[in-house]
Amino acid sequence: MGRQKPVQLRQIEKRWRKLTIRQKITFYTATVFLCIFLSVAFNIRVAQLSLGDFNTILDESAKSSGLVQAIEKETNFFEQYMKGRTAEDKILLKQAMEETKSAVYALPFDYKEIGKERYSKTWSIRSCYEVYIEKRDAMFDIPQGTVQYVEQLYIVYDIQDYLRGYAAELMNDTLAAGSTVYRTKLPIMVFVPCIMAIIAILIILYMLELS
Repeated sequence: MGRQKPVQLRQIEKRWRKLTIRQKITFYTATVFLCIFLSVAFNIRVAQLSLGDFNTILDESAKSSGLVQAIEKETNFFEQYMKGRTAEDKILLKQAMEETKSAVYALPFDYKEIGKERYSKTWSIRSCYEVYIEKRDAMFDIPQGTVQYVEQLYIVYDIQDYLRGYAAELMNDTLAAGSTVYRTKLPIMVFVPCIMAIIAILIILYMLELS
């Protein structure tokens, strides 16, 4: 003896058989369109969320990359100015210094958003930068050719190297974090639409069986 269907399912089949052909076609068509609409709407929502994450990744990557470039630019202009001390070099250095400052403080600095590793790197960059600007600015008042001038100049160069290293590490960490987010979101973007399509097909097949 075959297993009996649940009472609720039998009631649905009974009501379905009472419908006219026109009503069945209308209901069938409406169900198909509803499944399509829900699938499309869900896909759009997933795409919006994913694009938001990807835009954040691109923005953060651009900021960390911009910092690397800004530090490199300031380092070159600083060395150039310290050798020549021309008015033109001073203007270029000042512009580069402002760019570096903006790049440093434009970095994301929210622990919850960027995580422990990137927060630690960003904190190191900010702390190192504060020391750097103090040592850098002091160089402009030290007479050239003195022992103190040479010693302080190499200290500034060393700090610039530290800043470049921290910035490069942060850029790599940011790119790695972006890659992780992408790998996390990719299965959702691929599998969820497939699941929605399977559900829609199963509903349609069940309705055909009832017919």
